[in-house]
Amino acid sequence: MNNRLFTFIEFLNESLVYEAKEPGYAPTKEEIIKILELQEKIGENYKKKKPKNSDFAKYLESLKNKNSAAGDGFLVRAYISLSVYNSITDESKKTKVIEGIQDGFAKKGIKEDDFKKAMDKLETLSKDKDNCKFNIMVGEKKGQFKITVTAEEIEVPVDDTPEPPVDDVKLTEDLIDPAKASYFFNNNMYSLDESKLGETFKDPEYAGQVLDSIDEFIENSFAFYNRREEGKKSTGVDSIIIRTSCNRYRNLGPAENLSWADLSYKRAEAFSSFILKSAKEISGDNKDFVNMIRSAIKIDYLGSNGDGTSGPDPDKNQDGDSVKKGHYIKEGNEAKWIPKEKGGLVDIEIVPVEIGDKSNPILGTTFSTKKAKDVEGNEMTSAPANPKDYDKFKYIFIELTANKFEDFTPDAFPGEGSEEGFEKISNYFVQVKFPFGKTGGGGGRKRRSKTRIRKGKAPERKSHNPLPCAAYD
Repeated sequence: MNNRLFTFIEFLNESLVYEAKEPGYAPTKEEIIKILELQEKIGENYKKKKPKNSDFAKYLESLKNKNSAAGDGFLVRAYISLSVYNSITDESKKTKVIEGIQDGFAKKGIKEDDFKKAMDKLETLSKDKDNCKFNIMVGEKKGQFKITVTAEEIEVPVDDTPEPPVDDVKLTEDLIDPAKASYFFNNNMYSLDESKLGETFKDPEYAGQVLDSIDEFIENSFAFYNRREEGKKSTGVDSIIIRTSCNRYRNLGPAENLSWADLSYKRAEAFSSFILKSAKEISGDNKDFVNMIRSAIKIDYLGSNGDGTSGPDPDKNQDGDSVKKGHYIKEGNEAKWIPKEKGGLVDIEIVPVEIGDKSNPILGTTFSTKKAKDVEGNEMTSAPANPKDYDKFKYIFIELTANKFEDFTPDAFPGEGSEEGFEKISNYFVQVKFPFGKTGGGGGRKRRSKTRIRKGKAPERKSHNPLPCAAYD
């Protein structure tokens, strides 16, 4: 690991893409002071969030060490910039620092209206007691909005170890928490109408988080796509696998005329259609991008039993009443329920399912008796005693395998963890940051939930031959 001084000239050479061709709005001295005051206020949140056993004063003192120019040190410099500015006793130095800051903003080509909006957002952030960063969005642009004034020479750590190609850094995640996968859909429900999430999903707030997370994933993917050269376009997405299954309780209500395979398929189709709709809207109907996303989507709706279900027949319902057991066969354009006449709970009646040209299920008309399989595909010898234990056999999982998107995620705004671009003015170093990174075409999309979903690493699962997605035109 080597350290070197990253000069302002080097910064310009490295990042001309961030400098506007036409000068932009240069804030007044009063506006600059207000930004510094808001930053200091946000810094108070930072001090409160530090562990009680840490000595914040010593931590600030450690910033004098040039090797500390990484991590939280960058943020702290912004928090204390007002104090640094106020410590400049020579009024001419203050004037030159203000002029340097104004010049830094002007070079970014910022419109006055965008600057005013950013000021409002920074003031809102300063009132959030849980916030200690400067990340905002202005229209389609996202990033940090801050001014840093420091008396230090800023050294940027440089790692000489070659980094692996970004396309080689892959991560597989579960979009839906496995703990919620079994009760995500309300019984017998399958449609995805955003105005009626409470009808379809047991937890509409969590469902909103999932939909937001899909939008963010697609935004990140489109940003990745846009950074690739023509002829080498890639979404950064290896696969999006949607796995669904029903338990063997009979379908009722809106699903009464659907087989288990039909219901499972419709649930998978609802999400594959939503993903493609999101890709179309975010990319501005970029057909090349949408088709790449389409080709990455696979659906697995047959369950471990192969007919849209997993697990054995149920004995009783939650009220302790005996329930009907049987199977579905095709009758015209609908599914017909046929009661089971004999056999134990793990001896289930399976009707074969053929796959249509749009990956849709085509139900057979005859059945055969087979042993029930658990969610891992193993034959079962006994059935659960508790009706609640049948919930695990109905599920939806959405597995995402893609680039880590570290540079594109909304939580990793451009400039986070990288502080190049300090200009020396009157023995002080000044840096200006303003949002510049586009979300990829659909920026500023309204979020459905105030809370972001926490994705987890997907567990290993046996594949049931996922099918290509043909949903959504």
